[in-house]
Amino acid sequence: MSERRRNLVVAVVSLIALGVIAVGLASGPTTPPTPDDRARAIAERLNCPFCAGETLASSQSGVARDLRELIRRRIDEGATDDEILAEFVDRYGESILLDPPARGWGLAVWAAPVVVGVVGVAVVLGLRRPTRVEVGP
Repeated sequence: MSERRRNLVVAVVSLIALGVIAVGLASGPTTPPTPDDRARAIAERLNCPFCAGETLASSQSGVARDLRELIRRRIDEGATDDEILAEFVDRYGESILLDPPARGWGLAVWAAPVVVGVVGVAVVLGLRRPTRVEVGP
């Protein structure tokens, strides 16, 4: 196997390993969240509609406090996280979501880091010059 091919295999295996690690880390805790934990997690996924650059969880405005209480009430009523998020999107539009949906331009936002990473690895591997070992007489 040539050195270039070996380097490519190592790069691909490394990327796969990083992906597996990322999935493992993203799986999160196995204990069910409390209603307060759920409310905080939902508020962290939403932009404050009246506070520039703040999440609903971090904003100290009265409106943000009211919206956090609304989230908690909806949880107590039995609403799922997705239902609560959908209600906020219906009311304020998709700009309320901290993370854009993975479609349209949102898909480009999610795909860009992966594409840049793959292109970067390809460029680095393409620019590397194989080392030559001279064998003496």
